[in-house]
Amino acid sequence: MQNWPLSQEGKEYFEKAIKKGISLVAYVNTEIVGYLVGTLNSQFPYNNNIQAELDNMCVVKEYRNKGIGQKLFEEFKRICKDNKVNEIKVIASYSNLDAINFYKRNGFKEAELILKQNID
Repeated sequence: MQNWPLSQEGKEYFEKAIKKGISLVAYVNTEIVGYLVGTLNSQFPYNNNIQAELDNMCVVKEYRNKGIGQKLFEEFKRICKDNKVNEIKVIASYSNLDAINFYKRNGFKEAELILKQNID
């Protein structure tokens, strides 16, 4: 896994996520090989959608394409259904094609376009 989850910033992120959201961990034997962090949001006043967000998900490179990410997502989706969520949102970096393809295979559709510009 990347070093960020092990950094102080990562530690604080996960401590907060555990308290306020959904945190799933995938193990192979006793080794952590993946995780998923998500949040359940309240109903929006302008429509009837109750939305969840898949905030962060990672599977160790050596364990990718073995169904681990799929199982994490399916469990997250089950929890969402149990909580009457009817829409899941995820944001993926434009250059992260592996993640984008994973999400599309799991029924996500493009919904927004965010454009950025660096100011020198």
